[in-house]
Amino acid sequence: MEADASAICSRIIGIMKRAGQPMAVEQVMVYAGDLKKDQIWRRMSDLKNNGLVEPSGTKHKNRNGRSAIRWQVVAQESKPDEAQQSMGFG
Repeated sequence: MEADASAICSRIIGIMKRAGQPMAVEQVMVYAGDLKKDQIWRRMSDLKNNGLVEPSGTKHKNRNGRSAIRWQVVAQESKPDEAQQSMGFG
C-alpha cells in the first residue's frame, strides 16, 4: 500500500478511536475535514480487508437519505498484529 494510503488509514483509525463509537464514512469525513468521501471509502475497504475495522451492525442515514454502514475498530491486543504491520502501523 502506498504511503498516502497508509497515512489516510492511520487517520481514519485515529478518528474512529477518538469518537469511541461506530462511524459511517460520511461521519468520518466530517471529523477529518480535508479528506473526501471517496478517499475514506477506499481506505475503509483496505482497513476491512486487513481486519482493522468491521461493520458494527448499525446503520447511519446520510445527508442524501441513504442508509450507510457504521464501521467499528476491531479490538486489538496490546502489540501490533500482522495486519497492522502490513499496513505500516506497527
